[in-house]
Amino acid sequence: MLRCLRKHAGLFNTFIEATCGIGHWYSAKHMCYSNDYKEQQYKQDFEIFYEYIPQEKKHSCTQLSIAKNSATYFFLDLPGSVLARFLGDVANDAKLSTRFFYIDTLIADEAMRTWQKDIALKRTELKALDKTVDHSEVNNQSIHDLHALAREWHILARNLSDYSALLKFFKSCTSRYYAIITVYANLSAREIIQLTATLEYLDSSCQSLTYLISDYSGRTKTRIDLLYHLANQAESQSTRELAELARQDSAAMLTIAAVTLLFLPGTFIAAILSTPIFNFADGEMQVYRKWWIFPVTVAPFTILVFVVWFAWLGHKRGKWDKK
Repeated sequence: MLRCLRKHAGLFNTFIEATCGIGHWYSAKHMCYSNDYKEQQYKQDFEIFYEYIPQEKKHSCTQLSIAKNSATYFFLDLPGSVLARFLGDVANDAKLSTRFFYIDTLIADEAMRTWQKDIALKRTELKALDKTVDHSEVNNQSIHDLHALAREWHILARNLSDYSALLKFFKSCTSRYYAIITVYANLSAREIIQLTATLEYLDSSCQSLTYLISDYSGRTKTRIDLLYHLANQAESQSTRELAELARQDSAAMLTIAAVTLLFLPGTFIAAILSTPIFNFADGEMQVYRKWWIFPVTVAPFTILVFVVWFAWLGHKRGKWDKK
């Protein structure tokens, strides 16, 4: 089928490659061909081929061949909205069906409308995510949504860049076509002005959308940075709370250690020297006459233990301060 169309209808090899190729992840292609060296009007040939991306994960191809006062179009994945608009316009004005480049401008305008709707939807998503202003509302889902939105802004910017190149290609093609056809026919100046004005309007709209996407992309990046900042604040608050709990635990442990050190020397001395203070041998409580040996021995030893302990704590804190 494709061979038949190529042989008898003039289908481009480029169109066939676009239909059966390996994919379109690289870039869109544009091509214009004209036999302007031929002298007879009926032998004049003018052919163009272009690709564009009206939506994400969708690729469209169009070929226009003009020869012998007739125009032949080949479409791949032509959006249904373009065909509906064309049929509606032709029903109101039949002359539009033969106007040069009319359906191509419809294709460009419909792609512009599609991107405007996409931008409006993504802008609504961005405004919803803008409401996250408190660190208590920050979550991983918000950050993931913003990253996905940033990716979509990048894709739209790339598509608009290709679209801008397509509009420049349209201007170049119309200039070449009018340069050829005006040599042999009295072409209406009104049609030339209308087409030129349409392309200028589309180019201006493309620039406007490009600026909008750049602005929204910057706002999305700012929002991502803000959420990361709020998340860091929340993490810092949690760290401070953990540090306070650790300080309280440390104070409790120091209290326990101090109480232990207070009683440990006396217990040690009593166990080693076997120095009793009270005597219950005769059924009455009597104070041991050499009771003073115990406090005289324990007091200096307890003070020495506390001095050594405080010196060790000071040395350890000094190391922490140096770090």
